[in-house]
Amino acid sequence: MKDLSKLTPGNLIKTAVQDMKISINQGLKIDMDAWIKHNIESGKICSVCFAGSVMLQKGDDILKSMSPNGKIDMISFSTSLFPKEYGALDEIRRGNIEQFFDILGYKPKVQTESRRCGSVDLDIYSQNKLNFRLIKFEPYKGEGDEQRFINQMLNVAELVDYIYNIYYK
Repeated sequence: MKDLSKLTPGNLIKTAVQDMKISINQGLKIDMDAWIKHNIESGKICSVCFAGSVMLQKGDDILKSMSPNGKIDMISFSTSLFPKEYGALDEIRRGNIEQFFDILGYKPKVQTESRRCGSVDLDIYSQNKLNFRLIKFEPYKGEGDEQRFINQMLNVAELVDYIYNIYYK
């Protein structure tokens, strides 16, 4: 079983990408509306989201308390039942870098100005915290968008590691 808390921020994202690929190869659909959904007729898991793929592949205990015709999302259960990493992944899949780091408990060590990192603009406002906004980031668009989303999240993982090493480590 993976201990998500031991992963660097970038490796957490890479783990989620790998788990998402495994979920797709297992025949599951990607659906960002809930972490995990069951097919009501068969009782089998039919779809996962970015964080849900990690939850499923990790074999999280929360799955045992889920009814076969239900779904797991942040609204269905107290967020205290979930490792914070699931909430962080839910934010990063939307392009919310600041919230990603915040949920993981990282506080920036420096204040900076605007920068450009590779092909991604970082708008950084320093008022006791950093505010990162990914320009050109596109959330998952639905079925058929899996490969583009996976590639984008691998790029985001590299960017997150860069940001982590400069501003948080």
